[in-house]
Amino acid sequence: MSRLIPVKYHKLNYPFHIETNICEIAGNFDIEKISTNTHYSLHTEYSFGARAFCSNVLKHLDNITSAKKNNIPQLWFNREWAKDFFIFIELLIGSNKPPEVLEIHPPFNDYCTSFDQFLNIFRVFYDIFKSRFPATTIVIENRFGTMNKEGKFLLSTSSDVLKFGEILSNSDIDLKIVLDYPQIFSAIINEDKEIGMDNLEGAMEKIESFNEELKKHREVIGGFHMWGKLKKGNRWIPHAGNFDTFFSNNDDLKHEFLSSVFSTFNDGIDRFFVPEVNSGQDDLHSIVADMEKEGFIFISKWCKLKKIKQEFDSMFSHWGIKLPEYKLENRESGLIEKSWRIQFCFGKKGGKEYMDCYCQHRMTNDRHMRFYEDGTGENLPAYPAFGYMSNPDDPDDKKNEEEYKKKINEVKKLLSEKGFF
Repeated sequence: MSRLIPVKYHKLNYPFHIETNICEIAGNFDIEKISTNTHYSLHTEYSFGARAFCSNVLKHLDNITSAKKNNIPQLWFNREWAKDFFIFIELLIGSNKPPEVLEIHPPFNDYCTSFDQFLNIFRVFYDIFKSRFPATTIVIENRFGTMNKEGKFLLSTSSDVLKFGEILSNSDIDLKIVLDYPQIFSAIINEDKEIGMDNLEGAMEKIESFNEELKKHREVIGGFHMWGKLKKGNRWIPHAGNFDTFFSNNDDLKHEFLSSVFSTFNDGIDRFFVPEVNSGQDDLHSIVADMEKEGFIFISKWCKLKKIKQEFDSMFSHWGIKLPEYKLENRESGLIEKSWRIQFCFGKKGGKEYMDCYCQHRMTNDRHMRFYEDGTGENLPAYPAFGYMSNPDDPDDKKNEEEYKKKINEVKKLLSEKGFF
């Protein structure tokens, strides 16, 4: 499976059946404060154009404010810059919960000329940040577009990604790449003048070759950015449209691309998905539908059933039994055998989701329970602890035995309908 955690981008909603519990929040150098009560991905400075460098957060961070060309930020300029960058991020987070994801961007190659040099600078930030926010995933995006004419992004082309992916695979630094595929296309078109947005067949050959090579290092790919391009006159507008407009309504090319990406990441690893679509919800829905048709699965990393897990884990904490998160996220039935034999499944009643479980242990009675999403629960019919011993001398006993057998059959039918036993 190729599993994607949907990140909410701007105010656009995913299709109704996809639950998202994490949003992207801007954290560029013009931002002074963030405020959120949900899980979030902090999208830091990406150095496309000029910044004002006048926010109160940057007031005493001289190593950041002095690293610029034509007011375009020079990311990862040196080790002192990395220290100031941590202070900037810490000030932005403030009293908010730490981000689930911190997205950073590469330096320009006119002052940072190699990945080794970048990692030497980055490690200064990494060591401090991880000691303060150990649970946050750090990702770096490949970048192509910028108004800076003095240098190119160090991580930009498909060959850059492959080279850096190999380096990260052998590094003790837990940094992942978030792969922006449209920018990979842009880099390919820039390198080969015979390829253009109106002629993507040649680009697709290179994308497929890139994806095949990337399988060697796919464990360091932490997510994707996907978006379309829309042609207006002779100009292609980025972050607009969908896959149909991107591939000029060529269904074969669209399928070829998505099939190649799916095949590369069909490994069951959860990756973040950011749809950088500025042209409206319909285009976002179109992109998601095309990806689902190809086999991608969108999951909720922090789903609303967390209270079910809390109640379940608490009940069985003595035995060290915990409900697998991925089962909860996918509402997937399952079986746990560890001291207990526990079968579970999911359903919905009165607008509330629930999990039913049937629990057996040789030292105690069977338990049949329902846990609701709001943390409430109820006991359901279970097999009695002992069999029924009839008394042939008691004229009423035959009736009692029939009632007992009826109850047994009702429980058996109930469990069978849930797929238990």
